[in-house]
Amino acid sequence: MSNEKREPYTGVDRLELLGFEIIDLVSCGYKETISEIENQIENESIVQYIREKYKDNLSNTFSDNMPYNYSDWNKALAKYSVWIRGQERRKYGIENEDDGLLLLLAFILELVANREHDWTGLKSN
Repeated sequence: MSNEKREPYTGVDRLELLGFEIIDLVSCGYKETISEIENQIENESIVQYIREKYKDNLSNTFSDNMPYNYSDWNKALAKYSVWIRGQERRKYGIENEDDGLLLLLAFILELVANREHDWTGLKSN
């Protein structure tokens, strides 16, 4: 038997929890640039970036001992992001450079809405 840590959730399961936190951040007036969000997504570090930067403002801490698979979340967001760069306005109606959190929310909605199709290549429970 392996000592490898196993997450109860895989793929984009429960990614909507991050979406709810992003809604709260936007409602509180926080802003991120599209460039910063896209860079963090492409570096597969967006979950950790949000967790660290907004740790005092999140209801869910997204700590490493939570049952969510942040690696899969980051990979799914990164895979999706490369198709959108430069088309934010056309695809989602996002006009302003400082609406990066809205772009992240749009990606999350897209992934959650389509998770049963598993087009990310990540299996969900």
